[in-house]
Amino acid sequence: MTERIRIDVGEESFLVTAECPHRKALLKYASLTRDAKGRCVITCPLHFSRFDLATGEVLNGPATQPLDVTP
Repeated sequence: MTERIRIDVGEESFLVTAECPHRKALLKYASLTRDAKGRCVITCPLHFSRFDLATGEVLNGPATQPLDVTP
């Protein structure tokens, strides 16, 4: 079973894989921000891939695989 971490943003909680799909960096060290569209974005601390926290969609690479997210 893949290890997951819980991320709380306001009233919402998300379970995400503990590692970035690109090079397996630990996402417990990731930063959370909001982009211009109001999406909550998680940024990998190693190569700075950015993902939409709600959907897992890759917003900026180098990652090409989405983040596994469970709202």
